[in-house]
Amino acid sequence: MKLNPKNLIKTLRLFPGRAAGVKRKLSTCLMGLVLMLLPMAIRASVTPYPPYPGAAASDSYRVTVNGQPVFVHKFFTFDQFQWMDYASFGMTEKVHVEVTCLVSERKLKGNVVNHSRNVSFQDLLLLRSAYWTVTVSGSQNFSTHHLKIVNRKQQYHDDAYDFTSGASHILIEDGFAMTMDDTWAFYGGGSGSGIEDFVVKGFVNYSYTCSLAMGYGGAPPVKHLRLEDAHFVANHNKFAIWIQLTPAYFTGRGYSAGARPSRGAALDDFRFVNCTFENDGGHIYIDGGEAPLTDFVFENCVLDRPYKPDKITGKNVSPILFKNVTMNGTVVRNAEDLARAGLDISVPAKFEP
Repeated sequence: MKLNPKNLIKTLRLFPGRAAGVKRKLSTCLMGLVLMLLPMAIRASVTPYPPYPGAAASDSYRVTVNGQPVFVHKFFTFDQFQWMDYASFGMTEKVHVEVTCLVSERKLKGNVVNHSRNVSFQDLLLLRSAYWTVTVSGSQNFSTHHLKIVNRKQQYHDDAYDFTSGASHILIEDGFAMTMDDTWAFYGGGSGSGIEDFVVKGFVNYSYTCSLAMGYGGAPPVKHLRLEDAHFVANHNKFAIWIQLTPAYFTGRGYSAGARPSRGAALDDFRFVNCTFENDGGHIYIDGGEAPLTDFVFENCVLDRPYKPDKITGKNVSPILFKNVTMNGTVVRNAEDLARAGLDISVPAKFEP
């Protein structure tokens, strides 16, 4: 099912706090999770990592990998996060990971995908993540299909997706996210191979802070990013698209990382196609600083009047193309139309009907 603002309410009804209507077998509910990794050997080798001394075992989840039990930690965190569960193991080839939920609520606390290939999550509902929900680091060919993420309203640092340098060939398709923090946050400090070939197709976004976030003094170089049929319902605290490569936005905000600029974070080939931006929050804030920003395109996008003024600035930004873009009910034909609609732009721009 492709999600859009018209079926948002219907979508939310799919995610009650407790899994009403789900047939429970005693106190357990089985959730299957299949990770497909690049074959490296004829027979997969699984190495469960041992628990640390004094570790508490999870009372909510049981994990097996190719039928072999893996210890699940119940890890206590800061007060606002309460606790989270995690299991660690190594593998050499394709494996079958089975996660069994031992409580009445169907919820997963999040996934970490590090230095892997060909990993896909499909038809999962992730509830109330204690911290970053899905983290992808140094991995290639990662995808999610029909993945819904619903986190607490009272909690911060609960990003839906986080990506670091070395992640490439990413596809997020037909998804939904409701978070207090960012939906897609990019990190890397401008070193290494950066992030390449990031695609979102069909997504309903309901975040409190940002949807697409790059900055905090640690933005990576990013090449080939495409958001298609993405619907930004709310970004109350910041902006739907927030790219901050200088410290200007953080003055007096207490973010130590944000007090320095992102170095070497070249951004190339960013395309936003058939996207809608509603008016609960800001839409676009791009501060490129000294970094080169090339081939940015907004095509067939509809933007309501922003809750706060939008801004695009930078010293090395190539002309940004606005193609068949409507802002506040008016088709944008020139820079004056952008300014009247609430977008402060000080970089070159091109316009097409």
